[in-house]
Amino acid sequence: MSAEETKPAVTAESGTVEPTPAPAGVVAEDKPAEAVEPKPEEAAKPEGEAAAPAEVKKEEKPVEPIYSGALGYKAPGLKNAFRFSKKYFWFGEEPVPASSLGQYLRGEKAEVAHPVAAWSSVTGKGLLYFVKHADQKETPAGVLNLADATELTKDGTIAFHFKLHGGKHTFEAQSAPERNGWFVAVEKAIEEAVAAKEGIVSGEAYKEQLEKLGKPATLAATTAKEGSTPKKSTDVTKPAEEEEEEGQEQEPLRLPRQACLHLRWHPWKEGEARGEG
Repeated sequence: MSAEETKPAVTAESGTVEPTPAPAGVVAEDKPAEAVEPKPEEAAKPEGEAAAPAEVKKEEKPVEPIYSGALGYKAPGLKNAFRFSKKYFWFGEEPVPASSLGQYLRGEKAEVAHPVAAWSSVTGKGLLYFVKHADQKETPAGVLNLADATELTKDGTIAFHFKLHGGKHTFEAQSAPERNGWFVAVEKAIEEAVAAKEGIVSGEAYKEQLEKLGKPATLAATTAKEGSTPKKSTDVTKPAEEEEEEGQEQEPLRLPRQACLHLRWHPWKEGEARGEG
């Protein structure tokens, strides 16, 4: 390289020295850039990690089972398909004798009611009883044997249903938490009833009660406790016979015309009867 190329240029006016530009073929070396350490708060977050702790969902509390209370109820059948009727339900524990189930036995078919009543006389577990009002629990109006229940399903937001002997039983709560409480309780009761069914129906107490319920005398005695003893045929026909007899007594006595002429009153005959004249 010549000395002319390296000499800085001097301006006449200011006296400042300007650097001579480097030749076209020479490239200045670049200094390595200093690494910038990221601050702790700016550290990169791994992919898939939650953005903020505030967005973490709270753990749901376990559902508490509900074992008694009022529910809307739709029994199987067309007449019950359009609206819920309010009933009071509870899960059985202690036995309820067949003598206290007269209303249920009268309203249900014998092939369904008799096994349920026999089960109830042994134990109340596995049975869902109901009445219209809570103060009528001593004489349940209905009993559902959960050992035979199938297809337990949540229905909408506040209802649930299951099938029993081919019929659909639907229940409606006041809120979703209440529905969930009943659903959990029914689900558990179904499992327990299915597990206990074989031991109950094979027991001597169950068989004895089932045999008694099959006899007409026992059924009549059960219904008589609640004032529903069937009337005898003589009791039904007796009023008709009495009315007929009363009608005959009220009918005037009719005599032949000749007898009526002899019975006419005459003054002289009255005197003769008195001994006059």
